Amino acid sequence: NGVAFFAKNKGQASVISPDPNDFNVKINRIKIAAESRLEYLFGDVSDVVKGFLFGDTSDIDPEIKEDFRAAGISHLLAVSGLHVGILSVFFFALFAKAGHKYLKYVAAASAMLLLAALSGFSPSVVRAVIMQFVLLIGSAVNRRSDTKNTFGLALFLIVLFDPFIVSSPSFLLSFASTAAIVFFYKPLHTAAVNFLFIRCSVRLGKLSGGIVS
Repeated sequence: NGVAFFAKNKGQASVISPDPNDFNVKINRIKIAAESRLEYLFGDVSDVVKGFLFGDTSDIDPEIKEDFRAAGISHLLAVSGLHVGILSVFFFALFAKAGHKYLKYVAAASAMLLLAALSGFSPSVVRAVIMQFVLLIGSAVNRRSDTKNTFGLALFLIVLFDPFIVSSPSFLLSFASTAAIVFFYKPLHTAAVNFLFIRCSVRLGKLSGGIVS
């Protein structure tokens, strides 16, 4: 199920069969089997479904891609933290009433790892998996995880494993957008609430009082 080529000497090449125990070979076989099943279940729209599940948009018609861009939902075709969160919650809930106490955590973690492998370990997915892992571990030991620390841990581990990833646009966009949510959402939300419901209400109250008088 695949052939690997490598050059031994200039102008010469040797052909070898892939190692069936190789991790990448196993993941590729799982992905091929899943894609075959999707084609059977969804027919003509299976290419779009593969984009939703694996982030693989190579087979999607260019016109369909343009329709997604025009609608502002092209991000759905890229596996991200949203997919990881949905998958984690689904398997956690699915095994919530299982007999073993920690089975739901193992199921959710395994599903996330499989999704990360099938999507090629993209930076956004790896970040989401690490953060979700910490959340699951905290829940398992009845400890509340800190989002900022979890974000920093994900950043540290990814850069430690591959320092050159800091030049990747997907890495920068993923962490920049997540950092905006983690560090700026709460202050901006508080400021907006204070402005809209406190200051504006006071001004409207004074204005209405002046009108009544």
